[in-house]
Amino acid sequence: MIRLMVVAFTAAFATACIDFVDPNIPGISDRGSAAVLEARITVTDSGRVNADVKVLPGLDFEGFRRVVLTPRLEAMDRILQPDTVRRDGTLRYVEVWDVDPDIVLGPITLRGPEIDGVVAPPPSIEWFGVRRAGPDSLRLEEGKDLWLGVIAVEGPSTPPPSIRQWFLTLTSGDHSFRLSSDGSPPDSIRVPPNWIPVGDTVHARLIFTQSHVLNESPGDYTGVITADTRLFWFILKDS
Repeated sequence: MIRLMVVAFTAAFATACIDFVDPNIPGISDRGSAAVLEARITVTDSGRVNADVKVLPGLDFEGFRRVVLTPRLEAMDRILQPDTVRRDGTLRYVEVWDVDPDIVLGPITLRGPEIDGVVAPPPSIEWFGVRRAGPDSLRLEEGKDLWLGVIAVEGPSTPPPSIRQWFLTLTSGDHSFRLSSDGSPPDSIRVPPNWIPVGDTVHARLIFTQSHVLNESPGDYTGVITADTRLFWFILKDS
């Protein structure tokens, strides 16, 4: 079911905020507490990648904190090292970088670090997103429908995300309109003229979100991963 809402544009749309929520994961009685990886990775159509990841090593069956064997984290053909390490052993990775446009056309990839005493493999994903069909600048005749083309990047997403959602936001000045739905975005998104904000220019942003909880046997290393693909358009209205 498609959800619609008209909202006033505020500064909140211009900033990104990532809130991690500890998953309700039971302790592993015979192996201590589970290690947990929490990650959000965002990729834009221009090739900008933003990764924010936490790794909690957990405790072994004797109650001692586990050791991260190799703190390197792999994301989008890049090796990340932790920015901070807390007293409880939690590693935090925060990095922004640019990748070749050809990489954007491929899958979003992420693989967690190996942790001593953990049997389950490090959480990893290879998820295919979407890309823009056509140019990022469009001209729109006043009173006509707006059509935005989207192409699904082909490939088997592993593991299959349990949640897929998309959100389209149109903004012009102080006016904003939002359209969203579950699943993958359609190949062509039609926006009627009465849904298009008033103004000579309109900025359109499509966010395609995929997320999943990974918990392979024996359940001592869990991954809570979200990946966003973001596409942008600039629309100039012809009066």
